[in-house]
Amino acid sequence: MVKSSSSSNSVVDFSAALTAANAALTALNDTSAAAELFSFQFDATNGNLFDDTDSDGIAATDIIV
Repeated sequence: MVKSSSSSNSVVDFSAALTAANAALTALNDTSAAAELFSFQFDATNGNLFDDTDSDGIAATDIIV
């Protein structure tokens, strides 16, 4: 099973996106037994899909879309 989270508010830059993703992944991890978690965050230029591959609440990889 995979769980995901996305933000409806843009962030300032990549660093803020990573911080927001880790907060969302931690919240998902606290309420989910999923083995893999995803969080989508975006700024004015890019979208970032963060993947928590081991469900520890910390983004392990990032795909810029």
